[in-house]
Amino acid sequence: MEEINSYTAADKLENDHLAIVRSYLSQTSNPFDRLNFTPGHCVGSAIIVSPRAELLLLHHQKLKRWLQPGGHGDPGEVSALQIAQREALEETGILLNAKEGKLFDLDLQQIPAHGAEPAHLHFDLRYLFILSEEQQIATTEAHQVRWFNNQELGDIMSDSGMERVVTKLRANGLVL
Repeated sequence: MEEINSYTAADKLENDHLAIVRSYLSQTSNPFDRLNFTPGHCVGSAIIVSPRAELLLLHHQKLKRWLQPGGHGDPGEVSALQIAQREALEETGILLNAKEGKLFDLDLQQIPAHGAEPAHLHFDLRYLFILSEEQQIATTEAHQVRWFNNQELGDIMSDSGMERVVTKLRANGLVL
């Protein structure tokens, strides 16, 4: 994953995460296998910005917070960018052009044990997609999906990783 080698972190926490992701990738042959629990596995997410400079988020029922579309790889998938693109389509109905996706952020999330799955890490590789034209949202998997403007984003930030994404978007004039 060449893009990880050339990626520059935005702050100390993201830099720490970057070092952990690089170490993990150097030690595993299948980083997207969702059955890798020691210490975890890579997932892909889509940071989608509208032509009106709004951010698309979905409400995660289990976690009860607003997050970007994303998730696990399907068997055989080996690209976080393609995972982010597929998950965005499944969760929002928006078809993204993989050629336009750029690694924008990376985050580590501690996933608690659930059922037969032990506690593990998600190495979340987040790709930025800036839409050139409006697209209709078609919620399929997510129960609630909507666009947020800059003012609304301050009211829903729930973790340091999402706060960092919004800070980066604001610094680049991508949410208004």
